[in-house]
Amino acid sequence: MEAARVGGDNSAAVKGLFALAAVFALSQAKLLLAPVVIAVILTFVLAPGVRWLHRLGVPAVPGSMLMVAALLGSTVPLAATLARPAALW
Repeated sequence: MEAARVGGDNSAAVKGLFALAAVFALSQAKLLLAPVVIAVILTFVLAPGVRWLHRLGVPAVPGSMLMVAALLGSTVPLAATLARPAALW
């Protein structure tokens, strides 16, 4: 009798099951992953402005707070302006 191999099984069934498990895990983790992805994107978008403010002498934490306030200060009025036409549409 030949002993069963432990590990190293690269069959299509194992790969398919792993792919299904990965898709299921990602679908279940979207409540956790969505804020993380948004935070990473905002970090990349706002980092140049924070660096620019830092070069002007503004510390990093107040500079990042200023950038977030500027983002919210421009996004909220835009959303409020677009809400009425979108509701009528």
